[in-house]
Amino acid sequence: MKKNELIAKVLLADLNSGERTDEQKRELIAEALRDYAVDLLNKAIYMKDKNVDWETARDLMQIEGVDFDGKTKKFK
Repeated sequence: MKKNELIAKVLLADLNSGERTDEQKRELIAEALRDYAVDLLNKAIYMKDKNVDWETARDLMQIEGVDFDGKTKKFK
């Protein structure tokens, strides 16, 4: 299972437990998205600084749930 799928499962369980307002739920989702984005950016910076080869970087990003489309040359 990819990291983003695990985060989604934990987030869903957290949203479904207890009493939360819609605003609290939005805040929880926004914080999870922010944390995930920051984590990915920090990994990308580290790989760039260490001159990680393209194939290794692509493999590491796939673990995160981010795939690379070779045809369009973009992550998706």
